[in-house]
Amino acid sequence: MAESDPGEATGLIRAASADGGGGRGETGGFVGRERELARLIDALADLSDGPHVVLVLGEAGIGKTRLVDEFSAAARASATIFRGTCDARTMRAFQPFAEALLRYARDTGSEECRRDLGPLAVRLGPLVPEWADPSATRDDTYSSRMQASEQDDARLELFDAIIEFFVRQCATQSCVLVLEDIHWASLASLRMLRHLAGAPAEFPLLIVTTCRNLDAVSDEALDCVTDLMREPRTLRIELSGLEEEALASLAAELRMPDPENAAKLLRARTNGNALFATHLLAHAQMGGELTEVPSTVRNLISQRIAQLDEPTVEVLRIASVIGSPFSYRVLAAAAMVDENVLMTAVEHAQTKGFIVEANDPDTVYSFAHELIRDVLDTGVSKRWRSRLHGIIADAIDSCAASGDAATRLTLLAYHWSMTDSA
Repeated sequence: MAESDPGEATGLIRAASADGGGGRGETGGFVGRERELARLIDALADLSDGPHVVLVLGEAGIGKTRLVDEFSAAARASATIFRGTCDARTMRAFQPFAEALLRYARDTGSEECRRDLGPLAVRLGPLVPEWADPSATRDDTYSSRMQASEQDDARLELFDAIIEFFVRQCATQSCVLVLEDIHWASLASLRMLRHLAGAPAEFPLLIVTTCRNLDAVSDEALDCVTDLMREPRTLRIELSGLEEEALASLAAELRMPDPENAAKLLRARTNGNALFATHLLAHAQMGGELTEVPSTVRNLISQRIAQLDEPTVEVLRIASVIGSPFSYRVLAAAAMVDENVLMTAVEHAQTKGFIVEANDPDTVYSFAHELIRDVLDTGVSKRWRSRLHGIIADAIDSCAASGDAATRLTLLAYHWSMTDSA
């Protein structure tokens, strides 16, 4: 184990946790996403025919926000950057657009913006209260205008105003509008995004959105993303886990004694999830082991588990005791629940990114990360775990017609050995 450097490790944890799982998984160095960064930079250079959209897709913690951070820093020399985020707790109408314009107003100066924009500032009043008609009260300018903006005519007027705003901004240089976490966007925000992306005017605007994997988003967000992906001016960048080479670079930055071996272990434990890998490295830097589950990771995963319904959690706990990968037939025999309940739980767990289905005729699943299985497994009481191992052994025995005989015998021996009667 490398000598502990608490200051460096603490900084690493803060960097990893800053976006709540949105992807600042990497350390100060930017590794493993150079190709995706180059695609974003190329997209910014080719905006001659009007607004373009980039969809950056990937699971929580995979590195979407970090990639967008690096791109924004690189683009700032040649483009004006606007940035807003969708919030799962509020899902307020037009939230990311309002946030982007509010940041711009405060950076530039609200009064200066109002002078430069003239009547357009008042039209954008539902998004930026400071730009609204100064002779009206706040209730007139914000609450009532925001409610009115939900009406068709008012909404179209606001949509046209946002287009005009970016046409003006793009008159002197290209603009980048970053909209993060659109899987949490309100319907109003998604409609505004589609309207802006489909603007007929030719102005150099690059809209960069981040989104969770498509099987884990709301129906409204899925419809919006699907529509955008049909457009020829949309680029899709899907992030997968960091490969061993990138993970080895992260381990080397923290002066791990054997970066290559650490990378192999990180890949097996996290499947290359940047956020989880960073927390494990920070844990090791402070004297822990990569085979352990740090409290920071345990808390992150536990928060995700808490969002699931109880039947899904119970099915996942049984699967965690079976081990990864696990057969659906064995799970069904061990869970002893109604088939509809089981199918719904498995589908829900897959949709939420806890398990993935393998390309296997026997319907086999694996946990998305070994860390998820570890956290679920520790939630099983000792007495229930011992009984479960026996139930699982019987389930494996009852499914004897499938799978490799040697593997089956090994699993049977393991599960029987873990019962109280062993």
